Amino acid sequence: AAASGAGQMRSGASARHNYPSWRLVGVSNAITAVVILCMSLLQVVRRDIAPLCTLGVILVNIITKALKIALWRLAPPAIWRRPAESSRDVERDPGFPSSHTTIMTFIAAYFAFYLRAMCGWSVVEAVLFAAVPSVGMAAARICDEDHTPAQTVGGVFVGAALAKLWALSVTALLGADALARGEPAPWAMVLVVFAVGLPMFVWPLPVKVARHMQRSAARRLHLASGPGGGAGAGDEAAGAPAGVGAR
Repeated sequence: AAASGAGQMRSGASARHNYPSWRLVGVSNAITAVVILCMSLLQVVRRDIAPLCTLGVILVNIITKALKIALWRLAPPAIWRRPAESSRDVERDPGFPSSHTTIMTFIAAYFAFYLRAMCGWSVVEAVLFAAVPSVGMAAARICDEDHTPAQTVGGVFVGAALAKLWALSVTALLGADALARGEPAPWAMVLVVFAVGLPMFVWPLPVKVARHMQRSAARRLHLASGPGGGAGAGDEAAGAPAGVGAR
């Protein structure tokens, strides 16, 4: 019995090691928090690009949610259903395209358009600048088990297309050299963007983090219980993510 108990303890320790603590919060949630902080600072120090970009992000967020609902109603579940391990409700919270990946790609691509127009970057430099954060967020969403690879790829394409459309809209409304002029946006626009954008992206974040932590803790407990941990404990832990997603 003592040997069996020691084996279970070693198994639990190994399982906890295999499910590291840094995954509890969610990689994409941590990246999102950093992006929100950086974009908030840029509203003040780079009024020539950040407010217009954030205004575009607000519109992209609305468009992405509408696209998700449309595909949820019209497309086969294989397209929009999230992975079974997701902390979201896989039946009622569609995942195509990935909102995190779409928004990250939009921000990166819009800044790439700006740097190309303002600083004369080459196409290769601009593409690489936009690709790194986009691919990073896509990988994070897959790592967090909240999206399939296809859903994140969809997010990259949708985000890039909307960034191009937004850049064309800005130049159409403000002039062909709008991005190259580097003209600071009025403070009134900065305040409006803050008032609308911060609540839209900051308020849901603690809920997402708590939901992911609860799902991750349940997964860790399930792994730690091992084959000898008792069917009740394992079943309860395994069932916890579905309950979390439903809430």
